Amino acid sequence: EFVRILIIDDEEDMRLLLVSILKKAGYTDLLIAESAEAAFKLLGINYVPKTDLEIDMILTDIAMPEVDGIETCRRIKAVKELRDIPIIIVTAWGEVGILESAFDAGAMDFITKPFNKMELLARVRSALRLKGEMDDRKRKETELLKLTLKLEEANLELQKLSSLDGLTGIANRRHFDGH
Repeated sequence: EFVRILIIDDEEDMRLLLVSILKKAGYTDLLIAESAEAAFKLLGINYVPKTDLEIDMILTDIAMPEVDGIETCRRIKAVKELRDIPIIIVTAWGEVGILESAFDAGAMDFITKPFNKMELLARVRSALRLKGEMDDRKRKETELLKLTLKLEEANLELQKLSSLDGLTGIANRRHFDGH
């Protein structure tokens, strides 16, 4: 299964560590952004929109210069096409207020530094599983909507056919009884 993860972190050591752990776990399609601004450019936020870029999950540091992880999360979640991407905040801070702000901004989970490799991978798997279920639901809703429209069209056609004489094409008694 093809999975693309975006890592946003200003610290090179942390980026390398996350890439190493994720690659060893089989996640090979990893995108890297050294700042929120680099991530916004990659995602097409405030730039040319990227319609073909599929991101399945984002891992972002909370403490970054210029734009922090909470504001990064808020801006990503403000874009309709990106709203369903799960975001996990990676933080050295464990204060309740900061975590509350992260969740309010749209983060789905957090992991504290220094993190346990197994915990990180478990949270990543959980986020990706949820994203897969959401994508399946959206696809099924779209299919259902298409089928509903086809059914409505078929019902209109049947209604029209039932009020016309099949041989002459002239309105029949059922047509006049209905009006």
